[in-house]
Amino acid sequence: MSDQSRRAFPSRPGSGLERMSGYGDSIEVDILLPYGVLIPLQCKRNFKLVDIKTKVWREAQKYPLAKLLWNDPSRYQFMCVNQRAERTELFDETKTLGDIKPYKHILQLFERVGDREEKEFNAKMSVLIGKGVYEMEQSNEEEVVHFRAKMLEKCKQAVLKRAKASWEERAMYKYAPSINQLERELPASLELPSSKEIKFKIHVLVKGDYLKQLNDEVLLSIRNRPKILAAFVLQSCQNHGLYKDKSPPDFVLKIYGREECLLGDEPMINYEYVKGCVISHQIPELIFLLKQDLDLNIKEEFPRLPPAAIPSAPKDTKYLWDLYGVFYVKAVEASGINVHNTTRIQLYLGLCHGSSHITSVESTKAGHGSNPVWNETVLFDDIEASNIPRGARLCCVLYNSLDTKNAKRKQKVPLGWVNLPMFDYRCHLRTGSLELALWSMEDNEGTLEEDLHPLGVAGQNPTGQMKIILEFVATEKPVKGPTQLQMIEYASTLPMDNFGASKLYINDLHLIVNKDPLAELTDQDTELIWRLRGYLMQYIPIGLPKLMSSVKWSSREQVSQMLLLLKSWPLLSPSVALELLDYNYQEPAVRLFAIRCLESASDAEISRYLLQLVQALKYEAYLDCDLASFLLDRAWNNQRIGHYLFWYLRAEMKSPIVRTRFGLMLEAYCRGSISHLPILLRQIEAVRVMKRISKEVQNLKTRDKDKIKTTLMNQLQSEANIACLTGINSILNPSYKLTSFIAKACRAFDSKMKPLLLAYDNRDTKANAITESPTLSVIFKRGDDLRQDMLTLQIFETMDKIWQEADLYLKILPYGCIATSHRGGLIEAVMNAETIANIQKNAGTFAFLPKKSVYQSLYAWLSKNNPGEEALAKAIDNFTKSCAAYCVATYVLGIGDRHSDNIMLRSDGQLFHIDFGHFLGHFKTKFGFRRERVPFVLTYDFVYIICNKNENFAKTADFKQFATMCGKAYLALRQKAGIILNLLAMMLSTGIPQLRTVNDLNYVRDALALNYTDDEALTHFDKQMEEALDKTWSTSMNWFFHSLAKDNRNR
Repeated sequence: MSDQSRRAFPSRPGSGLERMSGYGDSIEVDILLPYGVLIPLQCKRNFKLVDIKTKVWREAQKYPLAKLLWNDPSRYQFMCVNQRAERTELFDETKTLGDIKPYKHILQLFERVGDREEKEFNAKMSVLIGKGVYEMEQSNEEEVVHFRAKMLEKCKQAVLKRAKASWEERAMYKYAPSINQLERELPASLELPSSKEIKFKIHVLVKGDYLKQLNDEVLLSIRNRPKILAAFVLQSCQNHGLYKDKSPPDFVLKIYGREECLLGDEPMINYEYVKGCVISHQIPELIFLLKQDLDLNIKEEFPRLPPAAIPSAPKDTKYLWDLYGVFYVKAVEASGINVHNTTRIQLYLGLCHGSSHITSVESTKAGHGSNPVWNETVLFDDIEASNIPRGARLCCVLYNSLDTKNAKRKQKVPLGWVNLPMFDYRCHLRTGSLELALWSMEDNEGTLEEDLHPLGVAGQNPTGQMKIILEFVATEKPVKGPTQLQMIEYASTLPMDNFGASKLYINDLHLIVNKDPLAELTDQDTELIWRLRGYLMQYIPIGLPKLMSSVKWSSREQVSQMLLLLKSWPLLSPSVALELLDYNYQEPAVRLFAIRCLESASDAEISRYLLQLVQALKYEAYLDCDLASFLLDRAWNNQRIGHYLFWYLRAEMKSPIVRTRFGLMLEAYCRGSISHLPILLRQIEAVRVMKRISKEVQNLKTRDKDKIKTTLMNQLQSEANIACLTGINSILNPSYKLTSFIAKACRAFDSKMKPLLLAYDNRDTKANAITESPTLSVIFKRGDDLRQDMLTLQIFETMDKIWQEADLYLKILPYGCIATSHRGGLIEAVMNAETIANIQKNAGTFAFLPKKSVYQSLYAWLSKNNPGEEALAKAIDNFTKSCAAYCVATYVLGIGDRHSDNIMLRSDGQLFHIDFGHFLGHFKTKFGFRRERVPFVLTYDFVYIICNKNENFAKTADFKQFATMCGKAYLALRQKAGIILNLLAMMLSTGIPQLRTVNDLNYVRDALALNYTDDEALTHFDKQMEEALDKTWSTSMNWFFHSLAKDNRNR
């Protein structure tokens, strides 16, 4: 833009957003034409760009140089600067000024150049990724160019594979069922008939119409397969004169109300949907339709990506093992530090391998000011340069060293950090001079350990202002590290250990392996593990993580021997192998072994651990890694996995720590899944509209419920908003289609952030004649970080799987929750449920009063919703099991803030907890005092229901059965403590405030009493239950004061 053009801009206060909200419907917009003329236009805020363009062509004739404008408006497009100060080309001309919010209300018109289709596609990609594609295309980093070029080839392979896929493979991509192998028979407690047969409700679809006379219930064994059920239904159809020329393989069974089919040849009970119905005593509801009627319109296109050659590696290199002398690095200087000129600045350095320090931590002498100069060579006598392992990182932290007179009180304040992999992505050792941009402490997603930050991501800050210059060994040729094959060949030349595996040593080895993953290993432990590594591989292969923690990474001999052993190591179960992907294990060969173990996992199991696998990307040293390829391959083969991978990545795109890595992953997924993009774009647009509506409601600054309701209804009844918010796949679960609003059921909650409740009709489009359609509601929260809730609910789901494996079918309810950004997301609204607070207040009781009427109110509510002796007995059973599940789960995870608005009750008796803003023992306090004084919530209100109104509960068989159930659930979690701890430990990099260090997990270790025997641990838990009951008065008091602070009656 020329200086003359800039001078033509009027000087006005405020951004375009401020001006838009500050004036009426009419807005003045300045249009800068391609030849430098500025035209002011009066436009309405709902004007679309195409309307503005038409008006520009009329107005331009009144100004000089109009003949320079082509008569064809389609040859031009608009560009603006948005509210984030980013230049944005506006390809979608159906958007309004309110959608775009141009800064200062200035639009620039320019003539289109290049491939319009390519530009439009890149514009959509930028919206999907949350980052301009041009940023990646313009990157000069060799590693970025290498990754994008390699991913292009992988994208093409994925697209070609789908294009050649059979009907079954294409259906499995789009309508994949959730399948889990059942390892044992279902227990008798589920009260199945002795024949193990259950009813299936089948809706038959004929030529797009629902056939009412064939709305049948079929009795079938849970061990039979979908093809048997299809044969039963087809026979019924043929008895009615239908489908005479068809056979069972021509049909498919679709789950009613979901984009999910019973595909494959599994026993019916292995399908999660069927199994869930069996456990909850519901009838599975399916639609029987021809395969040709199933929508498999998967538009396959070759991914668009500018051609980029993979950078060639230098052929003439030097071998790492030819280097001599100890490792050293010269700290030259730093710059860009925002401190006073007299401030003492020191640089701390050390080599780490995961969390292990393979050298001592060294520091420079103090420099001064914002640009300190050291010119100091730092020697690391504990490692030879030729022995640096592939996974080593040079961890650097810059400190402000506070100079105090008292030597014992000398302190230092960290200013910035960077972790540099000692080998680049081509396996070349760092040599020569390097300038590294540091991450600030605000970017820190963990805490410092021993003066360094090994948990931090690898690589420098691409936008960092604080920089250091380091000099490594200077060589004429690049120094190439040894390959895995060379290491293994070297190991085969070493003498074998002849350490005998006596019975005493073997017993000790078993004890060490059985320690929880976070238990510290002594020097004696690591020495024994290393000496008995052969026995470990043959008889206790699950001890591999312990072996990796016992390797001396500064020893070329030990690392080589470990790689040789790993080549023959038996594959581990996916849940055990998951641990090898956390930040402790940086050796690429170990991480590859973990991926090989995960390849055997079902899609359902990968989905269960996907949250952790995405976080594990942060621990990778290079963009092109085995984990990235594995995740993309799984996502390209299963659209549901692709959906969650997309949203887990996109939710963190605001974080500079992962913006480049996650942006490249998102680009690769989108370019390899062209058919998925329209669905994702609709979801992103829906979230944008939800944010805007939520902001409108939050800005009301009133508690007038009628005014809030009116504002919300006005927004929801807008045609544009209805179009954006309906007909989309649910972000919480893409198997559900959010078809249309139920306006009267939508509302804003009466809480600080005023979350929105949006209710939908979930009518199945494949069975339109079915009059009864389920309701599906979602809660949109703006301004809250939902990552902690996501993690807690995922752990609940894992606990449920552990209990089911132990034949405990408790009624825990891990409802859906997903973060769409760092400060917002969606939560599944559980239907037919009410908070404990509402039930008690609507009954006219107060939680602290020592009256029978107080704890009878819940029982009365349950009786009212379950009339009849049999129905009430079932509701009490549901309550008892769910109460046991949450007593154990909330205790183990240390979940706090358990007031009566955070505990809910479904009409069928199932109790569940919500809102997990406090966990791992971070309980709420008031004036320095802990408000919650019980290990978990078990009040007389609950016990009164469990014991079916028997007030002398301690002596009842019902309460003893409940206590036994809790004890079994607690012991089952102890047996699988490693899985729970690993899932939590892998989330240390998320930046969740209450989960920042390994020490935060000590609460779970203590709660599970991992140092006790099972009998001792059970006694420990029994005491917790006694304490919860003895101090029920404190829980009731806490609930009472919470009720006083908030009117829950119409929440």
